[in-house]
Amino acid sequence: MSGQADVWSVIAALAVIGIFWIKHQPTPGNYEPLYRTSMREMVAQIDTDASTDVVVTKQSDYPQNWWTSNELLELERRAIFAKMPIALAHASLFFKPGSYRVFDHPSGYPIFLVLGKDSVLRGFHNVCRHRAYPVVSMKQSGCTPVLSCRYHGWGYDLRGKLVKAPKFDGLDGFDKSEISLFEISVRVDANGVVFVNVGALPKPPVPTDVSRFSNYRMESWEVEVHFNWKFAEFADAFDLSHIIGKHTPKTLLGALFDYLNFQRGPDHLKPNVLIDIMHDQELNSLLMIKVRPVAAEKCVLECAFYSSPAISDSSSIRSDIEEEIVHCVSSLQTAYAKSKLMNPP
Repeated sequence: MSGQADVWSVIAALAVIGIFWIKHQPTPGNYEPLYRTSMREMVAQIDTDASTDVVVTKQSDYPQNWWTSNELLELERRAIFAKMPIALAHASLFFKPGSYRVFDHPSGYPIFLVLGKDSVLRGFHNVCRHRAYPVVSMKQSGCTPVLSCRYHGWGYDLRGKLVKAPKFDGLDGFDKSEISLFEISVRVDANGVVFVNVGALPKPPVPTDVSRFSNYRMESWEVEVHFNWKFAEFADAFDLSHIIGKHTPKTLLGALFDYLNFQRGPDHLKPNVLIDIMHDQELNSLLMIKVRPVAAEKCVLECAFYSSPAISDSSSIRSDIEEEIVHCVSSLQTAYAKSKLMNPP
């Protein structure tokens, strides 16, 4: 009897458990899994959080300090500016043999250009081969038959060959004919624009017919701007539709030239991050704007307007150009400030 009682006790216990389980099962109309409850709690929490200010930040499209790093600028000088042709001047500046001009190349290398007696325009690093003193140090431009270093009196001809070395003549192993200035690559295009590449070897000399540009008048001026040099090249830097209708130019300089009805030459270089050159075929004039980086967020626009005698009132044209440049720069600086807010360093 005791064994039967135990069996019935187990059956009764199972029956109670079964009734309890059936009673608490949800019907199809009110089925609600446990995870639904937790999801509602999550949504409620999100609604609560939404009542407070939430700031969503965007990851910058550019590397850190892309706009503001002077260290990056120094790398760009060597990696970019020292590896590509950059327009520095116009052939009309070199009006006769011996005409020279010193330049601060964007790469950071000091250089100078000089017109030889053979009518070849050459470029050299402005460094004497003796003690690395500047060869041209007194005047930034002028005309001279001999390039003379003032430190120890070493002299070079207009081809960069050493012709004078005081106290070195007669020394064993010293041969002036084997010593010359470090020459760089120079090219003059059909419009007289002088391109310099400090990272390339000089090409075979080609005479420059400077007489074609001897009557050109040059008017030059500078504009200080506050943006990173890379910003002027960006396609969506700003909108200048108020100047040139529905057309949106790719760059500040492109906008200006389109507005002034200048046209790019067939050998216009792109990418050429520091220069834009436009030639007005009808008036035979040339507008050159160079962007010279001074610091990460500071540049100088070096503007030069070369006009032929066919233009009777070049000053008036220059005034219009200068006004538009100032307006374009203002637009670009505003866009640059907004870009920095959207893409903080």
